[in-house]
Amino acid sequence: MTHRKQDFLFGAIGMAASLAAIWLSVQYPSDSALFPLLSASGIFICSLAVLIMVIKSKEGSEKVEGINLRSAAMFAAVLLLYVFFIEKAGFFTSSFFFVMVVSMVWGRFGKGVSLRFSLLFAALFTVFLYITFVKIFTVPLPKGLLF
Repeated sequence: MTHRKQDFLFGAIGMAASLAAIWLSVQYPSDSALFPLLSASGIFICSLAVLIMVIKSKEGSEKVEGINLRSAAMFAAVLLLYVFFIEKAGFFTSSFFFVMVVSMVWGRFGKGVSLRFSLLFAALFTVFLYITFVKIFTVPLPKGLLF
């Protein structure tokens, strides 16, 4: 597949997914709909920009490297574990471990990063999630083991 076709495909999928998310978020209660609506709108705008650039561009006919199926399967497994443990361990605990594992395994463009960096990054990202969802948007999240 060429870069141009890949960008077109990702732009089209991004637009379709964001439109579906916008449609779903308008059905939420008004106090819970703001963040999903803003996020989906942002993804729609970015996907539209990608499609416009692809249509205007004449470049990008070189082939892209294939997908590493082992890495994709590992990521899918980690993502499924994350979704499974959100209800059992809570949103913040699950998010902390998810971000830590993903950054250790796939950080720095697939070369991985140190445990110390992953712990720090996961902790800071979890604080960011807490401030964003709990303090700013007051979104109710699954409670878990720690908080």
